[in-house]
Amino acid sequence: MPTYLVKTKYKITRQEGDTADIGFIVPDVIDMAGRKVLFQVRDESDNLRIEKTDTAGITVTGQGIIVDLLPADSTGNDGIHNWELQVMSADSTITIGKGQFVIIKQVAK
Repeated sequence: MPTYLVKTKYKITRQEGDTADIGFIVPDVIDMAGRKVLFQVRDESDNLRIEKTDTAGITVTGQGIIVDLLPADSTGNDGIHNWELQVMSADSTITIGKGQFVIIKQVAK
């Protein structure tokens, strides 16, 4: 089984309470057939802040992955966190991407 390493970490920034989708394209060398998908955001203490799966909040079409973020996902979670996207099969887990996930506090109106 080949090994895939994430060489570049990507920073994602969203404003608290916004609706936002995040799109990923998985390289063709990774067969997506039958794989489960997991997207998580954790704070600096490793507490889970956001979790999306292919059965709740993630749409997978071919090699494309869309993570649907709702206002409730970021509300009250402002700060600098870490995100990671994984695809899993019965015999392997591959990290597709990871990095900082910054949630900017919403400015009062």
